[in-house]
Amino acid sequence: MFEAKQYGGKDCNRECVLHLLSFLTGEAKKWYHRHMVNINHRQPDWTFKQVILGLYDRFIHPSTMQDTRKAFFATCYGEEKGIQGFYDSLVDHAQNMAIYPDDYLIVETFLKGLPTSLHEPMIKDGLSPEINTINDFVAEAKKHETARKTLDYYNCIITTRLPYQHQG
Repeated sequence: MFEAKQYGGKDCNRECVLHLLSFLTGEAKKWYHRHMVNINHRQPDWTFKQVILGLYDRFIHPSTMQDTRKAFFATCYGEEKGIQGFYDSLVDHAQNMAIYPDDYLIVETFLKGLPTSLHEPMIKDGLSPEINTINDFVAEAKKHETARKTLDYYNCIITTRLPYQHQG
């Protein structure tokens, strides 16, 4: 956003510091007010870099990185979010990890997070984590998810409709 508004360089440092407030919530926003705005703040002039480093030092901890890693491995498929939502959550957690996982680990975690009814047909159809990409698996999982939902819909119609009565 700052680049789009042409806030770059030392001339726009103060504007960047002020605009940062609109991106903060909760404790980070309180920290900002305490250190940037409060009348009793100790450091009169902050650079944008100092504010970012201050926020990092205050809110990013090694345990936060470990929590993100645990969340990545604990992410599972849920029908309410579907395949795309599951994959998006997995990628969100991966992007927040200290070291971004390799492609194989992402595929493996994706497969482990799927129910057997979704990952088993993909493997039987010939997909392999050693050969195929995560995009291959996501696309194939979406096909199986859609097919399963369609099948469930029609099976429900068949079992709930009234028997055909011949008029004659």
